[in-house]
Amino acid sequence: MQNEPARQKLAADMRALAKEKSLRPAPEWIEAIRRLFAANKETEARDELRKFRAAYGPEADALLPPDLRAIKTPQ
Repeated sequence: MQNEPARQKLAADMRALAKEKSLRPAPEWIEAIRRLFAANKETEARDELRKFRAAYGPEADALLPPDLRAIKTPQ
């Protein structure tokens, strides 16, 4: 059985993650990815694209424009 402080920390971490996702709407995130590519920051752009896909799950590629959807990222 988990102790109370550990349970509270886990609950707080889960709330923070949910809040973080709700603060980054897909269009805003996509624009940030585009800015990174435009600034020749390909590694960072691909990392953000991977995070986007992880955050939005199965719906991610449907939200991406075709040019970004075509970019493959590691899981």
